[in-house]
Amino acid sequence: MGEGINFFDVMFCIIGIILILFSLYLFADTKKAIKNSIETNGTLEKMENNKYIIVFNTEDGKEIESYSLYNNFLSKSSKVGIFYNKENPDDVRINSFMFLWGVPTLTSIIGIILALMIIPKFMIRNL
Repeated sequence: MGEGINFFDVMFCIIGIILILFSLYLFADTKKAIKNSIETNGTLEKMENNKYIIVFNTEDGKEIESYSLYNNFLSKSSKVGIFYNKENPDDVRINSFMFLWGVPTLTSIIGIILALMIIPKFMIRNL
């Protein structure tokens, strides 16, 4: 009546657990990067090769041009909040939920779904 657990169920569960662990790493990395960064505002100047050039000034007044991934929701010359690493000003992260937390969130959701797919088969098997 109910199917047993097969190889693919176990693989989905293992992949799910790996994705959950990877998302935890991404959350911790983003949190650490924000904690060790300085918040300021930048301007999206132009786009080259599907990347925006963000121009901003550091605390000491130095103008920095850095690349960021393209996003259709942003328009040229728009002001954006950013975080930059004081020791490496080219390490820039746009201050928005999707740029900061989007990948870790989606990775954890997919990982949880894959890891939990095996539970109904355990329940059917134990009935």
